[in-house]
Amino acid sequence: MKNELIHEGWLDPEPDGQMLPDLCLAGPMGNDFRALLKPGAVKAAELKGHSHLTP
Repeated sequence: MKNELIHEGWLDPEPDGQMLPDLCLAGPMGNDFRALLKPGAVKAAELKGHSHLTP
């Protein structure tokens, strides 16, 4: 869909066992962020919405 922006919700594990929520862009634009996630991180959601910005 034109002007659709997709984000991913991630749960990133902390040393004390907590899973902290994170949000990043889906696809190649989120690669740098996903590279920072710790081993054991899980993708919990995918959110889609319209953007007022034009590509």
